[in-house]
Amino acid sequence: MVESQPSKLLVAGSIPVSRSSDFRSDPMPEAGFKQATIPIQNAAAFEELRGMVEAVLERRAEKLLRLLKRRRVGVRQFERIAAQSLLERVQDDRGWMARLASPPAEGRAAALYGSLPVSDQAQFREFYLTRVELIGDDLRSRYREAFWTY
Repeated sequence: MVESQPSKLLVAGSIPVSRSSDFRSDPMPEAGFKQATIPIQNAAAFEELRGMVEAVLERRAEKLLRLLKRRRVGVRQFERIAAQSLLERVQDDRGWMARLASPPAEGRAAALYGSLPVSDQAQFREFYLTRVELIGDDLRSRYREAFWTY
């Protein structure tokens, strides 16, 4: 008795593969990935807002994270941070008595962000999120609630 096996072409789900040419002998030209650059349309507002974020995250990151934790705002929720003027409050290093007498210019970050066209807003969010990822592990562990999504 001789057993015969069904053809692989008849097996359900099989895809016939042509082996008539050797793909390694015909390499595809190497095409490297290059991200498209989109020019910033409102460069002045973008740079001012970027400067605010850089200043806060470089010198007052812990103060911002403490405020975000207390207000239950996630560090990645830039729109909420701007709407609540949290960057401005963190930047203002005057004492609480001086802040009561003349509060910081609230709404500057929200106004700048709102003045950006959608493409600039998207690029700014990308910059902000990239910058947030540079916050050190020690601050991340102490203020992990701020890194959660609420």
